[in-house]
Amino acid sequence: MLDALVALTPFYISLFWALYFLLRGRPASSSHRLLGSFMASSAGLFLMHGFFYLEAYALYLALDPLYSLTSLSSYPLIYWYIRSLTCEPVLRRRNLWHFVPAVTVALVLGALHLAAGETERWRYLQRLLLDNDFSLVWDRGPAAWMARVYLVSRLFFAVQVFYYLVRAWRLVGAYEQRLLSFYSELKGRRLSWVKFLTLILIGGSLTSTLSNFMGRGYFASDHLALLLPSLAFSLVLFMVGYMGSMQRYSIQDVVLDEETNDREAAGDPTGRQSSAGSIGFSGRERLRRDLLRLMEEEALFKQADLRISDVSQRLRTNRTYLSNLINEEFGESFNVFVNRYRIQHACRLMARSEYRSYALAHLAELCGFGSVSSFNRAFKYFEGITPSQYLQARE
Repeated sequence: MLDALVALTPFYISLFWALYFLLRGRPASSSHRLLGSFMASSAGLFLMHGFFYLEAYALYLALDPLYSLTSLSSYPLIYWYIRSLTCEPVLRRRNLWHFVPAVTVALVLGALHLAAGETERWRYLQRLLLDNDFSLVWDRGPAAWMARVYLVSRLFFAVQVFYYLVRAWRLVGAYEQRLLSFYSELKGRRLSWVKFLTLILIGGSLTSTLSNFMGRGYFASDHLALLLPSLAFSLVLFMVGYMGSMQRYSIQDVVLDEETNDREAAGDPTGRQSSAGSIGFSGRERLRRDLLRLMEEEALFKQADLRISDVSQRLRTNRTYLSNLINEEFGESFNVFVNRYRIQHACRLMARSEYRSYALAHLAELCGFGSVSSFNRAFKYFEGITPSQYLQARE
């Protein structure tokens, strides 16, 4: 009983999250469907791991091609999921090419299993999977060919880990730059946890690589040794599912915000482009002066959840032109540009004795921040200390 629990815990956790994301009812976001698919694939993978470690070898051999399919589909699925959060609000069929290697390996391995006799299939199981004897690849016969395909699939899996996690990290970086160029308030919109997720997955892949190097036969003969990788994979799967269930904001919301604000800035809520002029001012220097006037004289930065489209509407220019001006003239994103004014204003307020007794939440609101956490984060970024430490130093 205990052996089954140890061997199948990752299966139970991934199955729970698969059912949660795939059966939660509509409307379900594309990202949740993809995460549910990843969990379903992981459930199949760890179920077959369980068959192996519980010594149900005949059943495992019958499903060996499916093991390769689910194993090589895991990272493409998690990558597709991250794409749905960061740059593709709509599922695109072109991403299916990422699964070609997994399908190819599964079909080839399935054909070899069908062509091989029982003796060759069990020789493949005993020498390669149980004894970790890779010299089998130099032998002849169907067992040797199955060993070669298996070895190629493991090497390809290692390449996948590096390729997809690096690309996922870059996608999150590009997404956050897009946020910085549009919003002054990032709370609830960031995907920092996805970067943490990639680090967790790297840990999980290292555990998998170590397990493959030591040989699955080692864990099949010592279930106490299986406890560590089982707990590691269970923790990874639980964290992926939990963080995914907490995710409320994605590129779909960013695109909707951008389109909505662009329509409002154009002066036509129906979506038709207004002839009021997308740029308005032709002089770059004049636009710069008017931008500074809005911040320094009218204190537009105090507006909660200020967006670049709100500013571009006031200046009668388009947000792309304004964003480029802020980037090139001030060397900052829109988010940093606005929050610099907010923190300067906060320092002026805290320098006055009548404001020092104010709660931080009130000070944050007076400066345009939507939360104390955003206020603290921005204050420390610009001043190097927290608002509380700043107030203590003024006393």
